[in-house]
Amino acid sequence: MRYSVSYLHGLSQIFLLSNPVIGFVIVITLALFSPSLLVGCLLGATTGVVTASLMKLDKHKIDLGLFGYNPALLGMMILTFYEFSLTTCAIIILASIFSTLITDKISTLLGTKIPPYTSPYILTAWLVILLSSYLNLAPVSLIIDTSGMSIDSFTSIKGLGQVVFLDSLIASIFCVIAIAIHSHKMAMWTIFASALSVIFALSLGLSQDGIEQGIYSYNAVLVCIALVEKCKSKLIMMTLGTCLSVLITHAFSFVDLPALTAPFVLSVWIIYGLKILYRPIFPQLTL
Repeated sequence: MRYSVSYLHGLSQIFLLSNPVIGFVIVITLALFSPSLLVGCLLGATTGVVTASLMKLDKHKIDLGLFGYNPALLGMMILTFYEFSLTTCAIIILASIFSTLITDKISTLLGTKIPPYTSPYILTAWLVILLSSYLNLAPVSLIIDTSGMSIDSFTSIKGLGQVVFLDSLIASIFCVIAIAIHSHKMAMWTIFASALSVIFALSLGLSQDGIEQGIYSYNAVLVCIALVEKCKSKLIMMTLGTCLSVLITHAFSFVDLPALTAPFVLSVWIIYGLKILYRPIFPQLTL
């Protein structure tokens, strides 16, 4: 029972929240919209929790799901990018073990004031991608029909579904509901951040296909969740974090690696760094 709750906590931590009900909503959402992603998600999360337990890492952190969400993201990422096979499942397990190991190391390196967030997932995912040709991973043929795509009022929440690799308006609504279970105000702020990211990306003339798919929004959503309960002046910090995440996402278009959640992590770390370096200028952010 304890491990079941840990799994659900780990899934909820994908949205940086610790609530087993949120984790259950994520399971339902994945089951409805992409059962294969659910397999990868659960395989990764299970491996992360078991690895952390065998290593006798902090039990409280295990119970909070802090060793489950990076492996869960890895499982979904790998099955989004590569064809399902026994080899792929083995890579998910190995990558999840590695991610759990470096989560503990990165947490120690950063200390107690700056969380690692999804950095273990990002680093491990990039490693898998760089080594994919040597690992015999067959890439998924992604054919995206953009002929009927257009920017509309619903585009502003598409980014929430992209957090769990789902390009679906209804899946995004499920994700809004999951966040609202924790806090209605936080859910509203995530919609604000997602909408602002769309407006800012449009103002910069960025790819409309990417905007419609929520590519510039999901990192903004995560930035919002990470900062909203730590800010006194929420509007200023949400705007700053959102715009930073869009700019960094765009910067990754010049690099031969997917951005994943790196824009989110880098945006939040930059804001934390500004707070530390220029404390009088950023009194709105508490650490």
